[in-house]
Amino acid sequence: QNSGWSSTGSTESTINSSSTPNGLGGGIVQPQRSMEIVRASVFTSYKKTTDPKSFRVKMYNEMANANYDLHMLESVGNGPEKCVDISLAVDMLHYATVPNAYDVAILLSGDKDFIPALVRTRQKGRKVGIVAMKTGCNRALYESPHIKDFDVVWIDDFLDRLLVPLPPDQVDSRVETVHDRGLLSAFTITKVIYDFISKSPFDKVSSRDVGRYLKGVEIKDGTNLLDDVKLGQGGLRRFLQEKMPSVFAVIDRTAEEKYGRNQNDKSYWISVKGTATNAILSEAKTSSFTDEEKQFLTEYQAKLTDGGALKETAYYYTIESTTETFIVPKAQRCEEL
Repeated sequence: QNSGWSSTGSTESTINSSSTPNGLGGGIVQPQRSMEIVRASVFTSYKKTTDPKSFRVKMYNEMANANYDLHMLESVGNGPEKCVDISLAVDMLHYATVPNAYDVAILLSGDKDFIPALVRTRQKGRKVGIVAMKTGCNRALYESPHIKDFDVVWIDDFLDRLLVPLPPDQVDSRVETVHDRGLLSAFTITKVIYDFISKSPFDKVSSRDVGRYLKGVEIKDGTNLLDDVKLGQGGLRRFLQEKMPSVFAVIDRTAEEKYGRNQNDKSYWISVKGTATNAILSEAKTSSFTDEEKQFLTEYQAKLTDGGALKETAYYYTIESTTETFIVPKAQRCEEL
């Protein structure tokens, strides 16, 4: 077991074990055996403009010093996330073909793109386990057969053992660096989300649709808007409720709406409030924009003008819910800002 590092971060990794873990999330019952971690590999990327003194860089440097096998790629163009995924999959399969390299590969990720690598790893005679957050794990990873040897281990169930609270006197001094600040202002993020909801044929949309849309909005060097919201604002829900409560309403699903749905589905509804327009205009007046953000807004607005209405598939999860729950269509579209 590695020691000396207790921070958390957004990344993907594999842990290779030389014996079968005891009760890894259930699954097949194994005899009681000790477990030796022979390799803990971490795969991530960073932007060329990332501050070397930032929390993110410091965290990964500490992991490297704690003997994690660190693979850090530099984002120099589109698709750095895919490069990270490919590197992890190649590494997992490589050691699966090396005699006695490991017995069990534990994937710390909720990305379904790793399913082919998991299947191939098992075909090489290795066992596979998955560790993920409940809200960040694609259902294909825990519902599909033949891709893992144990039930998924949910990190959420062990947060009290993994997280170390900051002393009260350090909270205010650390909170800014933890999120490492995003590239875009609250106004720009709000405008993009507002436009997406306004173009919907319904009064409210699923948070999963909003997340999918933001993930498809590229900012620069392959960075997408959803990642920027997570890094700079602490996540979508936190941004909506704490930063823009005068613009958006966050509505949890009712017990009736949750009935029959996957228990790990933590999605919620998002709607635009009647005070939204004035609130956004007020935010615009108090915001300062970098040249990069101005360029993003110009290009975004041009695409919005040329693209017209969004495809119906952009609201897939909202429309899916209409088969179970009646959602009132909009009587009148919101005006675009």
